[in-house]
Amino acid sequence: MDKLIIGGLCLLMSGCGLLPKDTKVEYTDKDLRAPIEKSVSIADKNRSDIEFQHFISETALSASKSIQSLSALEHAAKPEVKNKPAPNPIKTGLDQRVTIEWTGPVEPVLEKLAKNAHYRVNLLGQPPVAPILVSVNRSDAYLADVIQDIGYQVQRFADVSVNASEKLIELRYNR
Repeated sequence: MDKLIIGGLCLLMSGCGLLPKDTKVEYTDKDLRAPIEKSVSIADKNRSDIEFQHFISETALSASKSIQSLSALEHAAKPEVKNKPAPNPIKTGLDQRVTIEWTGPVEPVLEKLAKNAHYRVNLLGQPPVAPILVSVNRSDAYLADVIQDIGYQVQRFADVSVNASEKLIELRYNR
């Protein structure tokens, strides 16, 4: 039985190693260049990826510089934030506690608050074409704090000041 298996394996292996006599193996230049061209193509692709990453990096840097320039221009065009201290509620007579929910133009809300405090409102300057909008949502807050909040919201367009001796709230529009 062993001889039969060995003989079969020899026959099988000898059949794999023989080519027909009329088979001719020839390689053309194209066949020889194909693996090299494939390697070069992969190298070009890798180089292209690196160049693309470099391009993206340069673009991001340029965008960052542009944003910094815009920020500097915007900072130069806008006035600095005015951090005025809140008027003393007791000294100004604005120590009433109020609860208010308001979203809308600044003038009516200032007039409403001034009426509650027995103050009057004085408007100075030319109001803008579109009204200045504020949003106030306070519960049980000092009237002085609510007026300060409104002043902070309108600071780019107007200035709100309180004159306690004249019982006056002034709204001065910027140009």
